[in-house]
Amino acid sequence: KQCHFEILDCIGDTGNIDGMFAYIEEHLEESDPMAFQYLFHNLNKIDELGQMVALFEALKENNITPTARSLETIIEASVNLQRAQDAEKYYKELIQMGFTPSETILVHMMKLSGDQSWWLDYIREQGETYGLSSSPSFKQSLADFYCLKDNYEVAWDLTDKFKTSR
Repeated sequence: KQCHFEILDCIGDTGNIDGMFAYIEEHLEESDPMAFQYLFHNLNKIDELGQMVALFEALKENNITPTARSLETIIEASVNLQRAQDAEKYYKELIQMGFTPSETILVHMMKLSGDQSWWLDYIREQGETYGLSSSPSFKQSLADFYCLKDNYEVAWDLTDKFKTSR
């Protein structure tokens, strides 16, 4: 089965999305979430957010649950395109489907904060909710973003490194 996924990746590298769909239809179960994870990955490589969203909605209509990684791929693409509403929508879908957001996706979503500290507060709360409050890399990323907002007090409190140097 892994061989099929590698072939999907090769087809995706050519940008032939129709070919990827055809390969899935011919060689894999159309309900296989891993096949779609590779499809999402390859759509992301060629910046096809619209097709990723359409694919996700089609999967939902057909009662196929995508992998958490597939949803995170949509969120990453939304962030990269500065489409905050899409990122937030699919982040909420991720949670509603019972998935735990990865540290990587929460750090990625920090990029959407613009000049809004409240967004960082929200991401910080999400990190606490999903057990990342003790992660040094998560806290450091948050501290870095708070510093960009000139909110040094919060940044100071977030990092153990700063606490020990007081």
